[in-house]
Amino acid sequence: MIHRLSAALWRERAALTSVADQLDQLRDVVEERSLAEAAALLPQLEPLLDAVRFLTLERDLLVCGIADDWEIPAPDLLVLAANAPTPTWGELLTLHVCAMHETALRMEAAGRRIEAVLAAMHLDVLPARWPHATYPASYLSAGGHGPAMPLRRASWSGAAHDVA
Repeated sequence: MIHRLSAALWRERAALTSVADQLDQLRDVVEERSLAEAAALLPQLEPLLDAVRFLTLERDLLVCGIADDWEIPAPDLLVLAANAPTPTWGELLTLHVCAMHETALRMEAAGRRIEAVLAAMHLDVLPARWPHATYPASYLSAGGHGPAMPLRRASWSGAAHDVA
């Protein structure tokens, strides 16, 4: 099962990188004040975020199963890494967590910059819960479950409504 977890972590890392890349692109477009292009990019985030949510759920299920197999009371990736049966697995799991956290910090920086530019333009078009507010904590804290971002569609005039 540990091999399946490692494969799942690689997929989750790739998905997180895709979200970070999309946020970087959105940040660049917003900084250029190309609002029509930015409006076109926002819907492209939704399937990426859905993929991350699914992969995070897969990871959590695998971590719980392994924690149960290894008789570890706290089903958390960092606790699992600390109690891995071999140093190699412990190191690999820790490297996955560190890489995901680094990607989360990249997302946080892009998200904060997008927020700042849009706030300076007096626009309220951000998702209801923005990635930089959830990702870093979710990849450092026990029980983190990745992004929980109900997106809001908005016109660039500031009107917004939640998307179910």
